[in-house]
Amino acid sequence: MIIMNKYLLELQKNKNSSVILSMDLNDTGNILQLIEQVGEYIIGIKLHNDIIDGFNDKFINDILNLKKKYNFVIIEDRKFCDIGSIIEYQSEKIMKYADIVTVHSVAGQSTIDGLRKNALLNNCLLLLIAQMSSNNNLIDNEYTKKTIELANNNKDIVLGFICQEKLDDKFLHFAPGISNIMVKDGMNQNYNSSINMLNKGIDFLIIGRSIYNNENPVLATKSYIPKYNLLMEIINAGIFKKGNFRLKSGLDTDIYADFRITNNYPILLKKISIALSELINFTNLTNKEFVICGVPLGAIPYSLLISQHLNISHIILRDTKKGYGTNQLIEGKINCKNVILIEDVITSGSSIENTIKLLEEADLCVKQIIVIFDRESGGLGKLIDSGYNIVSLFKMSDLNDFLIPTN
Repeated sequence: MIIMNKYLLELQKNKNSSVILSMDLNDTGNILQLIEQVGEYIIGIKLHNDIIDGFNDKFINDILNLKKKYNFVIIEDRKFCDIGSIIEYQSEKIMKYADIVTVHSVAGQSTIDGLRKNALLNNCLLLLIAQMSSNNNLIDNEYTKKTIELANNNKDIVLGFICQEKLDDKFLHFAPGISNIMVKDGMNQNYNSSINMLNKGIDFLIIGRSIYNNENPVLATKSYIPKYNLLMEIINAGIFKKGNFRLKSGLDTDIYADFRITNNYPILLKKISIALSELINFTNLTNKEFVICGVPLGAIPYSLLISQHLNISHIILRDTKKGYGTNQLIEGKINCKNVILIEDVITSGSSIENTIKLLEEADLCVKQIIVIFDRESGGLGKLIDSGYNIVSLFKMSDLNDFLIPTN
């Protein structure tokens, strides 16, 4: 259970997503096509094998290949509920391909006992249904409480709960009935917004119709991912413009990124800075072992806010020594030699290389480079090849599904 718990949380962090796509579809071709479209943005799929036409070994193999390609988990929404001896037979084939299965707790310990053998044999874990998203369901607080007790008595194979709120810190929480577009299905389904459920302590969002019924399922999936919500805010602020532009590097482009505009949007500026701070790798460093520096001039507002957010020192690098007063090239007290460098846009990487050169001449060491936007023009790859640890918040290909206003 601990291994899967850790794996899911790392997957959530690496993909910056909490989305599990509920495949409430009956056509195998449609299911496989949808996974190909959104696989890189989801951390899991939820299947109902009993509604899928043509559910066979070939389809299972196709799903497993896509799982390997896009790195996600498979939840079989079987909702096991029977005496142990029957459930042992029912789960045998399912647990060979599923990573997680859903289980009603109404039959109590007998259900768990019936699933244990196949669960341990196949490293498949259980989600106990502690709450439901449909109106007028019969689950009450006492039932939920007893489900939590059942989970605690079987922590070796119970991963967490299907629920509508956080129930127990020792388990993961998965919420169905998620849609940011409030609709009614005529069958008492109760929808909640993703933000509302995350604020209630839900770890993973199970989303179906608002994605697979959308004419653009990729964009619909991204709308549930904080990173892309932030990108949408950036686009709406007018940072990206479409037209004919020549960049400082000499490259001609049809999309220009002007992050200086965020100075007119202080809340957005702060959101971007916090997102950048979350990309800093603290594996071998603590806050007191590095300083923040922004590539002049465009990245300095971000580096200053990151410094404030993390409560660590900040330095400002000048283009040249000021030639008067203290004749400094670097402004600010240098408490250590390690630098986290911030840049707004990278194209060829020449601005970052020049900044690194000046910092190294001052006997400073650049430990990591954080970039807001990678134009995917070779600069980031060149710096990686040179041995630098560099990551970007967004890249040019992230814009593919968004409409950029014409200049």
